[in-house]
Amino acid sequence: MLATNPSGTSPLKQGWVLKKGGSGFLAHWRLKYLVLAGGSEYTKGDARLLVYDQVDQSRPPKHEIWLRDATVDILVGNKTSGVKKGAAPFIVSDRKRKFYFAAQTRGDRDDWLAILKAPSPTHHASRATITGARSASRLATQAPGMRRSNSVRYRSYSRQREDDAMSTCSFETDVQDTSDAVSVYSMASSRAVGSSMEDGRSSVASSRVETLSFCSEPVLTPQELTLMGNSNASSASYRNEDGFTFRDTFRRRRAPVSDTFAQTFTEPELWNARYQALLATLCTTEEAVLRQDIALQDLIGQFREAAQQIARRMVDEYHLGKSAVAGKGRPMSPGSSETLSMDGPLGVGQSGEVVQDGIVARFACEYDECSIEQLQQSHAQTSHELLALNSITQASFRGHSAPLLHTILMVLIDYKGFRIVAYADTNTDQQPICVHNLCRDPPKTEEGASERLTKVGQVLGLKSHVVKIGEERRVACALARDVEVHFHPSSKLYYASNLHSLFPPDALALTSPATPPTQVLRPEFLSLHTASLTCDAFTSSAGATRRERETNDAEVARAVKSLRGVHVPAFVARLDALEIRVVDSRGLVGEMHAAGINVRYLGHVARLSTLPYIRSLARTEICARSFKSLFQTRIRSAIMHFKSVGATNIDEEMKTYAVGMFSGVLGGGDKSRRYFEERLRGEMESKFEYTMTWAVFEELHKPSLFLAMQSHCGVSFAETTDYDFSQAAPIPRSSFLSFTPRIKQPIGLSQLLSSTSPTPEDERLAYHLARHFKSLGPNSKLSRSDASSAALAQVSAHYNATQRYEEARLYAQASVSAATRNSCLAGLAMGLLIEAIAKEGKEGDERKIVGIYEQAVGIVLWHCGNDHPVVMGLHDRMAGVYERSEKFAKALEYYGCSLKVAEKALGKNHLVTAGYLVKIGSLYHSLNNPTESIARFTEALHLYQGLNAALPLVAHLHYHFAQPLGERGDLDSAITHSQRARRMYEKVFGQADPRTVEACRQVAKLVLMPYGRYEGVLTPVIRNAYKEAVGCYEKVFRFVKSSRSGACEGRKSLVSVVEAVPTNPSPPLLGTSSYPTPISGPLITPTMLHPLPQHPRSLLHSLTRQIISLKLRLVDSPQHREIVRTLRAQNKDKVLSSGEARGVVLRLAAVSPSVYLDGVMGRIEEGDGSAVDELGVVLMLTEGEIVGLDG
Repeated sequence: MLATNPSGTSPLKQGWVLKKGGSGFLAHWRLKYLVLAGGSEYTKGDARLLVYDQVDQSRPPKHEIWLRDATVDILVGNKTSGVKKGAAPFIVSDRKRKFYFAAQTRGDRDDWLAILKAPSPTHHASRATITGARSASRLATQAPGMRRSNSVRYRSYSRQREDDAMSTCSFETDVQDTSDAVSVYSMASSRAVGSSMEDGRSSVASSRVETLSFCSEPVLTPQELTLMGNSNASSASYRNEDGFTFRDTFRRRRAPVSDTFAQTFTEPELWNARYQALLATLCTTEEAVLRQDIALQDLIGQFREAAQQIARRMVDEYHLGKSAVAGKGRPMSPGSSETLSMDGPLGVGQSGEVVQDGIVARFACEYDECSIEQLQQSHAQTSHELLALNSITQASFRGHSAPLLHTILMVLIDYKGFRIVAYADTNTDQQPICVHNLCRDPPKTEEGASERLTKVGQVLGLKSHVVKIGEERRVACALARDVEVHFHPSSKLYYASNLHSLFPPDALALTSPATPPTQVLRPEFLSLHTASLTCDAFTSSAGATRRERETNDAEVARAVKSLRGVHVPAFVARLDALEIRVVDSRGLVGEMHAAGINVRYLGHVARLSTLPYIRSLARTEICARSFKSLFQTRIRSAIMHFKSVGATNIDEEMKTYAVGMFSGVLGGGDKSRRYFEERLRGEMESKFEYTMTWAVFEELHKPSLFLAMQSHCGVSFAETTDYDFSQAAPIPRSSFLSFTPRIKQPIGLSQLLSSTSPTPEDERLAYHLARHFKSLGPNSKLSRSDASSAALAQVSAHYNATQRYEEARLYAQASVSAATRNSCLAGLAMGLLIEAIAKEGKEGDERKIVGIYEQAVGIVLWHCGNDHPVVMGLHDRMAGVYERSEKFAKALEYYGCSLKVAEKALGKNHLVTAGYLVKIGSLYHSLNNPTESIARFTEALHLYQGLNAALPLVAHLHYHFAQPLGERGDLDSAITHSQRARRMYEKVFGQADPRTVEACRQVAKLVLMPYGRYEGVLTPVIRNAYKEAVGCYEKVFRFVKSSRSGACEGRKSLVSVVEAVPTNPSPPLLGTSSYPTPISGPLITPTMLHPLPQHPRSLLHSLTRQIISLKLRLVDSPQHREIVRTLRAQNKDKVLSSGEARGVVLRLAAVSPSVYLDGVMGRIEEGDGSAVDELGVVLMLTEGEIVGLDG
């Protein structure tokens, strides 16, 4: 069916074509819907080419090209780069601009050229004109916001299978661009399908959505978003209506920036070659750097999956005592008798290593023989090694296009109490040469290696020092003494190894200088600390002389004191102010790491925080991590026992141990108390230096502790909310699902594109989302993961904020599906789904929204308890739904619920609590209840004054406070509050801000309210009121005039009621599996966002009348008053000519009514007769029916 174009005539031709947009590496080809509109008889002069984003033409076109004097031709040359094979490009150009199009086929292009090149009548001589979205609005409704994107368009067809999963076929119809490294969108069209999944969550497929893509490859296709959380679903194939399977061959396609990123390695033994090749790639542009990082994440994700399979088999078959895995040559044993040395990857495999598919895997220590202290030391060293690998890799690129030092590809897998270290085998016959080693005598100190170490140390904030070797030799040491550098002759690469002692110890002294520290300062803290520190502090290698050692030790001790006495309290203060918003205990740890604070300081957080829910989160994490040590020891001991007795089938016994230990901690009764007193309390005191009583432990919210314990112990139980923790055995044996590996992996070369950078938010999110899902591996990216849920929720929140509700709905549903079903992240994602559905505004959605809300609240209350701020976000979203529909009583009910939660979770003396009081007060005002409104505003004002709140908050309160006071008749107080609001807004935002302008309007209205019909003598009080009103109206007039048709009109800019509580920047890495994701930013909204005041240009009419009227009342000269009276009498029967009116209107608009009228009066005073006539025109315009200011 032909669509109707804006002119109301049937289009002469229409269809999908590709259009090239952008320039440089941002150039891209995107699908556009092209419509050739014209009269019933085609003439080129009447025709115009309309470019739409979609088939729907109810919105204005993106471009309107009049074909008068325009030229059309076939496009050849470099301008066709990036267009897909088979497409037929052509160009439409006029004297101002060129448009590059590409038809899907040559035949389609010939059709377009035939009709566009039709002869043009000679009487049409004017040149072609191009109209953007603004001028095109005359033909249709307002244009949508500009979307900067590079799209891969999919036409998708969906159906609901019997298992309630979404079956979808996808056919690619767009093109990849070889020059765009930050592609943003993947377009999709599908039939809207709603289903109910087996866990009660609704499944939603959008009728037309845009999904984020990176480098012309969709991060997740619409089909994959629909199948998110279904670990059994294949992300590459889908079943159609008739049961056939179509493979999405485009899912893995890439638009290579360089051959390095596009090359394919078919041999699994080439893990190291692939990794080092990516690191060594020379990247000279931003696009290449981003692609390099994504390619690294893709490789790391694949390596992670392969290593995980090997590690699981090693542990699962450990009790059988097998000598090898998959028949590979190296024997399998628990490990060597020594702690891990990173010499292995560069040399011959050590005993205990398993080599399979180019991956070397080994146990972290000799579990059969080592003591608990040795085991902890080995685990700490492997963790420090991976932390140092990440830091060395990133520091090597800082300011350099190629890395100074290379590192190995390594992951750590914790599974059933064992730790497996897996790294890529070098698989080369040529052995690397050790070029830097200070632990031997004589030392190895190649100049090139030393220079590289020095540069890396400077980036990391590490201090060079001198170490003593032997009796007389002194050698400069850039990093730690144990660090080694190896040179590979064939590849010319420098490898750094033995990095576990890279960072200074997080201690005031070491009890045994010969034993490496189990806690080190984090690199994030070192980047914030002002002084450089020595890696080898508190050891004999801290300096060559006693004085140097003491100096270096003292510097590290001062840094640790600063961390404990300044850094940690400042972090807790930000937590208490909700500058950092955490959802669960894992999020708290993620924020601590981002701030450079080790987990060992959880006890400090619990002691310092003033918020009950922060203290509860810290205590929950302390308990969960302490239990993890006990649990792993018990499970590991059981496996080793089964090995010693020759047991073969131990699965049921292992399940019994796991369920019994969880029930022993989480259940009620004497058994749980005995376990706490005898085992758990001592573990917490030794690890966190935190003493917890049984009464405090009993108060912890058990479901939250249960989920945290699962995460840390690597155990999965049924995702239900039916557990009864009041029973002695709350975890039934049937609820046990499996043991799951916990993996730590390299973080690659993350480019921290902050939300304040010039990079568009869509591109920033596309990069981070691609980064996260690539890091999971191709077979795991659709698996249920709270990290994936958090990442998808961030995207959904962005789409909600930018009014793309179909996309927000799709990503919110994917976030719900990816989250653990009994996790609060599922509830948060449902809150985003509520917002997306509500703002789409479809009939019958209210019942659906209420159902989703009830389910979300149930999950959040189960996970977090009644007094957690997360619940406020859900109440707020429901309140916002009813407020937008002007059901203020229902909105007030939900905001009341949020206020109660805020008072319990945050305390009555908190800015967020005060913000809710302001919101409730404004709702009471909307319900015509000024008494309750004033009471809430008064309470909020006292809180703001006591808390020294920021000016935007206080100004917002004063503005709303003035409204009920004025309506109740207390004008003096109302004017006082309104004037304060105006002054505060002017101080913070300036005069050219909608909030300042609206406060000016309110002041003017209030000061004039007592004199609306006053006709008596002007007293000084009245005169001052008129002057203030004129001044306020003048500011409004200038703002509206300068807004050019109302810059704020129709704009949905939002301002938060709680602007004094700044949100934390978006997490640098969305859902990175290496660390828990900081849940912050838009996931929790303390109060509803308010739209900025609207000031349409039509307001100029009434403003001019008001200003002129007030200025005439302020006329003092008897002569001027008489002239005005005379002119009014003469104007009764006078007809105003258009020429006179136009001249006066232009002069009025050029300055302002007040300034113009003062000028006219001055000319009258000077005897200018034309000024009297001009004043008469002003009176006719302003005191008549119409003011001609709209032209």
